[in-house]
Amino acid sequence: MVNGSAPDDAAAVALTRVTGMRDWYARQAARARLGHRGTELGVIVLGAAVPLTAALGLGSTVAAVLGAGVVVLTGVRGLYQWHENWLAAIDAQLSLETELALFAVGASPYDGPDRAAVLVRTAEAVKTADARQWSSRRRAARVPDGAGAGSAADLS
Repeated sequence: MVNGSAPDDAAAVALTRVTGMRDWYARQAARARLGHRGTELGVIVLGAAVPLTAALGLGSTVAAVLGAGVVVLTGVRGLYQWHENWLAAIDAQLSLETELALFAVGASPYDGPDRAAVLVRTAEAVKTADARQWSSRRRAARVPDGAGAGSAADLS
């Protein structure tokens, strides 16, 4: 019994919590993937259009605007770090999916009477590790707080 509740209640609470965390990471991964692919595509298209404007004789103003667009998208890409955030969110999501699958079949370490508590502790460890890695990436890139996809700290 956990705090006067039946073990099944503890398992339901643990499953709800960890499933919610997994779903949050899935949403973060999708958002970061979209940002990454959008900026990459924009850089490619705008970059390819610069020499095309010269070949078509569209003038230096058009080429300059397109070149500036490439610079802006490159800066935004570095600021928000969508690729790194996408990979990190997928990693955390897959880790949580693995733990949920092990929990569902009662495999070790989820084969004891405290299996719900073990699941929550393991999931919280995944979240904490992700938050530390996110913070470390931000410090290394000197990115201002609030920029980019959310960190696991937003789950609390």
